[in-house]
Amino acid sequence: MIASPFDELTDKQRECLRLAADHMSSKEIARALGISASAVEQRLKYAVRTLGARDRREAARQFARWEQAGCGESTCGSPGVEEFEAGPHPVIVEARASDAWEAAQLADSAGYFDPHWDKPLAKAVNWPWAGEGRQPADLSPSQRVIWMAVITTGLLLVFGVFVAGLEALSRLHG
Repeated sequence: MIASPFDELTDKQRECLRLAADHMSSKEIARALGISASAVEQRLKYAVRTLGARDRREAARQFARWEQAGCGESTCGSPGVEEFEAGPHPVIVEARASDAWEAAQLADSAGYFDPHWDKPLAKAVNWPWAGEGRQPADLSPSQRVIWMAVITTGLLLVFGVFVAGLEALSRLHG
């Protein structure tokens, strides 16, 4: 009998992966579960290692596909297990769920798979201001740099339009 790596995940790791699949940061997951952010990081780190994923996002996507394939409540470690290639890491799923799994794999490789396509933009984007369940300090350093560049570009564009308007006015009167 071949056991699925998903069966080795603890309930707490699964809970963190579900919330990570909802694009939540470690701080947001910690607040939702009432634990520390470092505990969330540890759970996700071990889940990533268990699944053989490159990072937490890949682990969360693999876990979401596994649950969508119907293995979340079943015995996917039972006989009749087949192995499918999920990028560079093999992932084991039950044979009766193989059609759904293969369809999800093909959609994912084609760039069509996003289990959160219906998530509103306001919640999908990590905005630089405080919001529902978010503090302004929840941005990573790279996200802060990106937002600074976006805001600076917007201000320069507005300033350019303002200067162009002043120049047009001076031509009318001069």
